[in-house]
Amino acid sequence: MSWETVIGLEIHVQLSTESKLFSGGSTGFGAEPNTHVDLIDLGLPGVLPVANREAFYKAIRFGLATNAEINQTSTFDRKNYFYPDLPKGYQITQMALPVVGKGSIKIEVDGEEKIVNITRAHLEEDAGKSIHDLFDGFVCSLEIVDFRFNKNLKEIGAYNLIATNGASEFWIRNSEVFSMNKINFDDHEVDISFNNQIVGEGNVNKVMENPLNSALWLINKISQKGETLLKGQFISTGTCTKAHELIPNTKVSANFGELGKIEFNYN
Repeated sequence: MSWETVIGLEIHVQLSTESKLFSGGSTGFGAEPNTHVDLIDLGLPGVLPVANREAFYKAIRFGLATNAEINQTSTFDRKNYFYPDLPKGYQITQMALPVVGKGSIKIEVDGEEKIVNITRAHLEEDAGKSIHDLFDGFVCSLEIVDFRFNKNLKEIGAYNLIATNGASEFWIRNSEVFSMNKINFDDHEVDISFNNQIVGEGNVNKVMENPLNSALWLINKISQKGETLLKGQFISTGTCTKAHELIPNTKVSANFGELGKIEFNYN
C-alpha cells in the first residue's frame, strides 16, 4: 500500500474594512486596549450582531478571483471555546455553509504549472488581539524573609503567614531591567552563596514551571475581584531557591548567571 502526503494550510487574512464584521467598532490598529470594544463585541444579552456588507463584498471578490463557488445561501455558526483573547466565550464563524466554496489557483514551481485547490473560504470575527508585551521587563531580586513567630516557616500556618505579610520583610533588586526574551524562563539556573560557599541552588522553573505563570495567575485572581495591576508596579513571582537562615558577618551573593549577581554584607 502506498501513501500520498497531502498538506493542507489554513490561512487567515484580515479584510480591509473600517469596522468589524458584526459591530460598528473600529478595526484601527494601535489604539489603547479595549477602546474599540462595544456591547456586541462583549456578547452582552440582547445585542444583535449585524453582518458587515463590505466584508461580504470582499469575500465574494476573493471567491471570483480564485475560480471558486459562491454559495447562494450562507450561514453563521457559534463556536464556543475559552481563550484569553475571547472573553465572551464564543466566536461567530462559518462551518456548514461558508460564503465561498471550492476553488483553485495556479502557481508555477520550477517552470512547472501546479494547481492548488481551495476547500473553502469563510468569514469569521477576529477573536481579539493578544498583547504579549504586557510586562516592561524583569529584574533579578533577593527576598529577605522575616516573621515574628518562633517556629519553622512551614509550622506557622496559612493565617499567621498572611498576618505577617507572607513573611516578606523587604527585597533587594538589581538596577537593570531586562527584556522578557533575555532568558529562557523554562530553564534558567541560579544559586546563592554565604561567604563564597554555595548554600542553595535552584531554577526559575520551580515557580509554577515558569515564573510568567505566577504573574498570570496573580492577574487572573485580582481581575476576579474587579481590580487590575497599575503601570509601574513590580510583581514578585516567587522564589526559586529555599530560604536560608542569615547569621551576622555573612557576605551574601545571589548568582543569576548571565544576568549578574546581587551581593551584600549582613552584619
